[in-house]
Amino acid sequence: MAYELHIPNDGLISAYLALQEAGEDLELSLFGSRAVESMRMEKGYLHWKAEILTEFDPVEAGLHRFVDFEKPEFVGKEMLLERQGMAKRHMLCMLEVDFDIAPA
Repeated sequence: MAYELHIPNDGLISAYLALQEAGEDLELSLFGSRAVESMRMEKGYLHWKAEILTEFDPVEAGLHRFVDFEKPEFVGKEMLLERQGMAKRHMLCMLEVDFDIAPA
């Protein structure tokens, strides 16, 4: 499990040291951004400029369920309403791989 903390710059060192000390008994350790990226993909969380791009609309990205079509006006509303009934050019989907071991 990973968390993202938003801390003012002048509190970063104090927060880092406090977390490091609090995690000693739990054997918490540091890990890299690629580990976080791997966990994000495993959970199916989308990332701007990775899976979410301006080249794909919310319907193709599977995000249309988050669009409030009851809202009177917003940029792109007409296009999105038209797109819902049209064939998708692309469709973002998850690939599940059934495997017992992970590469080291």
